[in-house]
Amino acid sequence: MRLYTTETITIPVRDARTLDVLVIRHDNHEKQPLPAEEDPKDPAAEAEKIPGQAPILHEKPADRSVGVLWLHGGGYATGSARLVMMSAGLELARHYNVTLFVPNYRLSGKAPYPAALHDAYDTLLYMKQNSRALDIRRSQLMVGGESAGGGLASALCLYARDRKEVAIAYQMPLYPMLDDRDTETNRDNSGVFWNSRRNRSAWKMYLKPLYPEKIIVGHPYNPSYLLPLIEICGPHAAQETLDKACEVYKAMGKEPVICKKEVTGFIVNSLSWGVMDDGIQKVLDGVCEVED
Repeated sequence: MRLYTTETITIPVRDARTLDVLVIRHDNHEKQPLPAEEDPKDPAAEAEKIPGQAPILHEKPADRSVGVLWLHGGGYATGSARLVMMSAGLELARHYNVTLFVPNYRLSGKAPYPAALHDAYDTLLYMKQNSRALDIRRSQLMVGGESAGGGLASALCLYARDRKEVAIAYQMPLYPMLDDRDTETNRDNSGVFWNSRRNRSAWKMYLKPLYPEKIIVGHPYNPSYLLPLIEICGPHAAQETLDKACEVYKAMGKEPVICKKEVTGFIVNSLSWGVMDDGIQKVLDGVCEVED
């Protein structure tokens, strides 16, 4: 027995774009007529005026459904909103007074980070700003997802917290895709459906230039006109990245020094301070004068 209805809406998002969002509503939920204007005594409206206060789980009219932003999986690179039809998110709409909003966020093959995060946030903001028209409770906006969608849900909650525009009542990240690094538990995963190789490939596509294998820090020696050294630190950088960095710096007339580990401070600074300390001590011991 089907307990839900579906429709696709198109919403405006940043950069003058639009985004398709699959809406799944509990079938027994009858949309309530909109009041002429929002009740100024609406407890949800009062809650949002108090920074840091958790959303109140009681709102008028009580018959409005709970709005849940659900984010599909697919390693940030594949999938679509229709994947929700095979997910735990669908069960919420089947059995509870819940309305799911599942955006077709941009995939990493065409638009890497932070495109998917921005699409998710713009959908959440649309839900809040249009809660009356969508017949959902503004005080009970929830976020959830599976796999990459779970990781995106967690990132979205942090992003919303920092922007302070939307209060999220609850998050439900299921087996979330969170860490781009090899860990003890996933380093040698050889699973058929998902494994270490696919995980690394998916993160590389999603993070692109932000991926650790492509990140280095270059620190020139100061003052640069005295000694043309530049330290390159990139303990997780690929050899190809280090070679390219050295090529670029040498073309600038610099001599690269590769740091194999992250340390506090810089090698050349440590050496220069050591020379300076020894020189000061020589002056103090009467070995030479400052002018020397």
